[in-house]
Amino acid sequence: MGHESTALRLINSEVCSTGSRPTPRYLPKTNELTIYSGNPLDKRQAAELSLKVAAAFPEMSEPKIRLLIEMLIDEKFSEQRAIDAVKHVIKQHTAWGKEPPIGAFIQYDRRIKILTYAEITKQSNEGSLSWDDYCAVDVGLDKPRWALIEDVTRYGLKAWKATT
Repeated sequence: MGHESTALRLINSEVCSTGSRPTPRYLPKTNELTIYSGNPLDKRQAAELSLKVAAAFPEMSEPKIRLLIEMLIDEKFSEQRAIDAVKHVIKQHTAWGKEPPIGAFIQYDRRIKILTYAEITKQSNEGSLSWDDYCAVDVGLDKPRWALIEDVTRYGLKAWKATT
């Protein structure tokens, strides 16, 4: 079976179901999707996160926690990204008795690598990937991009609908 017919099969596949989560944001410079979109961090959620940070890192001063929250808001973190960033730093910070840097929170993101048709074809021809592991997804462009089926399922990505 040729690559083009495989691609069309994957585009119309049941595996690539339409997602129910907010649409991930496409990052053209890196050809990735950030899975976070949705409601921006609000004051109520920021206050709850401040309490979690203070409980996990008692050495962090109140002004520094306020600065952290201000930075999360300035960086346009969604509620879910802010929650996940705080949880991630709490779980991963290993310098006992030392406060984590604000950058540890700010740099947190979950991204999905996506491929163009040319990229997936080239890598398939080189034997570094299999078309069967990928699915065409809609990232809001005029052409589909391909993501791992595992990511499509995990993050509820929207399948590309081929028009005839």
